[in-house]
Amino acid sequence: MYTVSVRDHFMIAHSFHGEAFGPAQRLHGATYVVDLEFRRPDLDANGMVVDIGLATEVLRAVLAGLNYRNLDEDPAFTGHNTTTEFLARELFDRIVSAIGRGELGAGARGVESVRVLLHESHVASASFTGPLSRHDTVCFPRVPGATCRDTTINAEPVEPRFVRVLCECHVVTDMETASDGRFQLGMVAWPAQVPKTPGVKTR
Repeated sequence: MYTVSVRDHFMIAHSFHGEAFGPAQRLHGATYVVDLEFRRPDLDANGMVVDIGLATEVLRAVLAGLNYRNLDEDPAFTGHNTTTEFLARELFDRIVSAIGRGELGAGARGVESVRVLLHESHVASASFTGPLSRHDTVCFPRVPGATCRDTTINAEPVEPRFVRVLCECHVVTDMETASDGRFQLGMVAWPAQVPKTPGVKTR
């Protein structure tokens, strides 16, 4: 298995809920060093795993959405302890969304899995590793009422009666389709079969 890694960092403030966290229940700052690793069994036509320049740009852009922010004030994290483990999965989801939008180029289609490793100090770290879907992704235009900040919602078949929804707010939900071949996103019903939106990249 070939791998390529890029590194960056970000700084946040947050607090935790629960006696297990001791003094970290109070608001405190944290600086994370992030290693983003792409894995694939063979190289692309250029002899690469991914374009390192694009990978660096994507990581920087994803981290910019969290950098210098108090995560306690972000509604997306309400009810969650933004632990290092939690943030590793959050970053993974955002990176996968970027790949789905084509931001790492066509060569990234051969990537089989991604690992996000967060170093919270020189002695402690946490990571999340997951595969990339091999399904085609169909892009649906946003409609009023959709609980998504993106202009597109990507729905892909997981099983015959299920779809997986990925969107800019990084919610990944498996939902059962209705008998008429439609599925629900919040209060919004989407046809299971919709032509791909022109100009929108799909995996």
